[in-house]
Amino acid sequence: MNKNILHDRNTVGWFNLILLLITFIFYYNVIYNHFSMDDYHVNINNPIIAKGISGIPEIWTSLYAEESGMAYGYRPLVRTSFAIEYQFTSKMDINPYISHFINLLLYAISILVLYRLLRRIFNNYSIWFPFLITLLFMAHPSHTEAVASLKNRDIILNFLFSTLATLQFIKWVDLRKNFHLILGFIYFTLALLSKETAIAQLAVFPLVLYFFTD
Repeated sequence: MNKNILHDRNTVGWFNLILLLITFIFYYNVIYNHFSMDDYHVNINNPIIAKGISGIPEIWTSLYAEESGMAYGYRPLVRTSFAIEYQFTSKMDINPYISHFINLLLYAISILVLYRLLRRIFNNYSIWFPFLITLLFMAHPSHTEAVASLKNRDIILNFLFSTLATLQFIKWVDLRKNFHLILGFIYFTLALLSKETAIAQLAVFPLVLYFFTD
């Protein structure tokens, strides 16, 4: 592991703050969105979500959605987040705004985690390199739908936990501490519980470790 891996802490702190601010500037308008058709389906019109916290046990023992008589998916983590939100905001007029703010906050946290991962991968490069990559990723138009639609919170959580898992697996290879391996598998499990497509990361993890570790 290169001694420059953390770069300059003061500069990193400022870059983190800049990324956080720019993310909110780019996407702040989504906070004022109301519920869309898909949002109603996974949120307030969902009978299990409408039970609030009392519906959490059922969330963890049932599939994600049912359409045309067919049930599919297992994403209890994202549905649990909606149930908790519903418990505390269902009687409030600002309910959709809180939900959209949480979506944006989760995306902003994901961006900071991505920046941390890229700093570790590109620790021999200028600190500007991972910063600019993260900035471009954050501002890419294709991510607008994920941030703006509550239904796509599963995508954000999947990305967040998959990125955290990748970071921990890299630390495990670099530091040879099993704690990071265990933490990596925990994060990967959380990614799977957010959206089952996280299983594809099993092909990505070995490639990242092969090309970006010593």
